[in-house]
Amino acid sequence: MQLSQKRGQELDRKGKASQSQNWWENPIEELDMAQLEQLKASLQGLKHDVARQAEQILIQNLNPPQPIYGHTKHQY
Repeated sequence: MQLSQKRGQELDRKGKASQSQNWWENPIEELDMAQLEQLKASLQGLKHDVARQAEQILIQNLNPPQPIYGHTKHQY
């Protein structure tokens, strides 16, 4: 019985350690102010990166590369 209890405590400890490493997966109500500020900064950075990538894709679609025609012999 004691071995089973120790195993349960170890699993509980590992679960809590995992939660602290992946704090962003917790419900937002459980985050402290520092975590909320870090999450906000990360989301703002992501928003900026997505907007920049979308702009690059838009520019590429507006100016598609022109096909390069090689010197080929035409048979008539």
